[in-house]
This record gives sequence, structure tokens and C-alpha cells, in this order.
Amino acid sequence: MESDKFFYGYWHCIVESYPTENGHIVLELLDAETYRFVRNATVIAPEENLCDNEVIIDVEDDDELGEVLVDAGVLREHIKDINIGRWTYPVYRISPHMIP
Repeated sequence: MESDKFFYGYWHCIVESYPTENGHIVLELLDAETYRFVRNATVIAPEENLCDNEVIIDVEDDDELGEVLVDAGVLREHIKDINIGRWTYPVYRISPHMIP
């Protein structure tokens, strides 16, 4: 699945979503013109029990990424925070049109 275009930093991006083998959803930011990889938006933590419409957002380099993706219509809402190692990550509900 692919999102509408939006700005992330100086990139004009889209988000592509696809499932992992264990059913988690991966969100990747791609340049909207070249389709080159910009960054991963999600953290995959197989030990975490997530619902089919939930993702863990990677905020290690950008703590506002979740809100950027909410504004872009990729995510719907922040549900909770979880601890993985020394980091606290937000869990968001993904927009239905982005569920692969």
C-alpha cells in the first residue's frame, strides 16, 4: 500500500507498507519522485503483542515522526508507549488504507 505525498524534512515522500513474515507491518518512507529509500518508520519487535492495525514508530532519530505520519494520514492515533531496551517507543494505530 502507498500513501499520499507529504513533506518529511526536505524530502517529498510517500510511505509504503508491507507485512513481515510474522505479520507485523513495516512502514518505509520513500522519495515520492525517485522511490529511493529515505528511512524506516517502524521498529519490528516480534516479542511485542500488537494488534493487526498497530505499529511501533522508530523515534530514535526523530521524536516527531509519529505526528508527521498522523498529519499525512498514514497513522490514526497514538495508543501507548512501550519500552524496548533503553528506548521508549510510541505505538500508533495505522490508518485502514495503509494496512497491507
